[in-house]
Amino acid sequence: MRLIAILLLGLIVCGCASQTATPTPIAAALVRTDIEGLAAFVSLPFQPTSVQWTTTTLTAQPDRSVPGPTDMQVEAVLSFTAADLEQLRAQAQPLSWKPQWKATTFKPWYPQSVRDAFAFDGDAFQLTVPSYDAIPVFGSTRPGSFFITPAGDVLLSISTN
Repeated sequence: MRLIAILLLGLIVCGCASQTATPTPIAAALVRTDIEGLAAFVSLPFQPTSVQWTTTTLTAQPDRSVPGPTDMQVEAVLSFTAADLEQLRAQAQPLSWKPQWKATTFKPWYPQSVRDAFAFDGDAFQLTVPSYDAIPVFGSTRPGSFFITPAGDVLLSISTN
């Protein structure tokens, strides 16, 4: 009898342990298209013809200091006139560091022009175009970067506080 009770208890424990929780989907960030809202976070060197942008509140990560409640990541895809884009290229300063793009940070709302600027190496997304420092061009006070796609779209990624 004791053996049966132990076996039943073992089956109950194993049954509970083998159940898997359904992952909670991460809420998709609201993709905004208002230029004025983006201008509250960065200094736009030229008036874009269009923008798509999101903000994400940063959370603690093992490889960096703990962010505060106002620390955010701003990502934007901007389009400019051909003349403004040429001036942007003239102002651009190459990055002294290499941004990391993991599959988890690659946003589903990025347009095809941005997707085409990346190559996936099986572990991370690697840029196939030069990346530039966002501080001198977009007035960021924190590290950030941008790149210009072959189609002429600009992807800007900065941290704010």
